[in-house]
Amino acid sequence: MSLQDIVTLPWRLFFPVSQAERETCLNDVREKIDFYKPRIEERTGISLGEVAVKEYCRWPQDAYRVWRKAAEKELEINLYPAGSPQFLVAQCTFGLGKIILGSTRLLNEDLGNLGYFDNTIYVYFGFSYKFNGFDVYEQSIVHELTHHLWKNLSGKENTWGNTRTGNFKMWSEGYAQYGADKWFADLYPQDYQVNHSPRSLLYQQGKEKVEQLVAKHGKEILLRIPKEWEKLQREISLP
Repeated sequence: MSLQDIVTLPWRLFFPVSQAERETCLNDVREKIDFYKPRIEERTGISLGEVAVKEYCRWPQDAYRVWRKAAEKELEINLYPAGSPQFLVAQCTFGLGKIILGSTRLLNEDLGNLGYFDNTIYVYFGFSYKFNGFDVYEQSIVHELTHHLWKNLSGKENTWGNTRTGNFKMWSEGYAQYGADKWFADLYPQDYQVNHSPRSLLYQQGKEKVEQLVAKHGKEILLRIPKEWEKLQREISLP
């Protein structure tokens, strides 16, 4: 960190990141996506479609919209009429969910750099960004694009509650970690040093499960895991 960075750090930590700096960073992420996405499509034979890039502050609103739509569809399936106790409870739950999503945004933004949800990669401009800056991290981009690949291969939209249940998170994060660390690692610049340190124990466990399946079936299994992970996990020991 330079002397100028040290002198200006208190200012950066106190005030929001300027819109011009945000746009520069967002454009850097878009350029990386434009580089890696067609190469991942060529490698897998899967069209990934459009991938949007937004500031993380947009995530709670986007997530709430998607989850509420899915929940309302569930209400229609269960035929809860407007004004019924079940319908009123659901409406209160929607409001509480919106408050919770909004309140957790600041903490998540301070701790992260990139995130993925529903065809969109979100860029964080919280404390971590202000303190460390943000060089577009190749593995982070590919990690999030592998999440997008998972979504396209699984054929499922994000729905109310199905994205964080059971072993789903371990498998989806392990899959994205494997994609960034191994599957697509040869796409990085020649002098790029791949960081094999897992983000967390959960990511490491999931990656090891993917590695076990690849060792048993070959890399062809990677295109089946997003849709068949619940069946395939019976072949290997669970944590």
